[in-house]
Amino acid sequence: LEEYAQYFELPVVLKSFVTGARKEGEGFVVTAGAKTHRAHSLVLAVGAFQKPLIPHIPTDNSIPTLHTSVYQNPSSVLGKRVLIVGAGNSGAQIAEELMGAGRGVTVLARTEPRCLPLEVWGRNFLWWQELFGRLHARVRGPKKNPLIGCSFLERVREGKIQLLLGEIDEISEGKVILANGAREFFDEIVWATGFERDVSWVNEMAEGVFVIGEERGVRNSS
Repeated sequence: LEEYAQYFELPVVLKSFVTGARKEGEGFVVTAGAKTHRAHSLVLAVGAFQKPLIPHIPTDNSIPTLHTSVYQNPSSVLGKRVLIVGAGNSGAQIAEELMGAGRGVTVLARTEPRCLPLEVWGRNFLWWQELFGRLHARVRGPKKNPLIGCSFLERVREGKIQLLLGEIDEISEGKVILANGAREFFDEIVWATGFERDVSWVNEMAEGVFVIGEERGVRNSS
């Protein structure tokens, strides 16, 4: 990267903490400490999806919770009966880790997850994705991605992990109350519900702001 920047004579500024960005005239002003930088366009390539997404559910806080962003290993979870909300790759991996550590694990998902085997005919699935031009294809349709590897669903079929389908209506008196009326006791909840975009440090998401991961520049979104 250093050689790339030198070759193209890019004005790379290191060890700078950006505190704000605003639209000014035909361009943008970016504030980094006591310094300001001006540019015609603004590209956000800092990983905009960093804010943990936790559902707004009525709760009396009778069950401790944590988000996958702070999970490190099974010792991060103290409860013996654990509910993992979300059956994406992170939720499935944590479920298997906690199961291996002797916890009783239940995973709650809106729909039953699908999976892709890690290997097909002796080749890693990414090799096949690259071969058929799917690895760099644009995402269209539903955003729910399949699980990479099918071991989680195997543990579910073996009865070692319980999979529930539905949504939480309320958390009360140590119980999780589902939309279908079912009630389950849990010692702890792990939110495997992903992240949401947080670009609050940009004063105005106007035309000319581009977010890595989106197909086009942001236009007047609030």
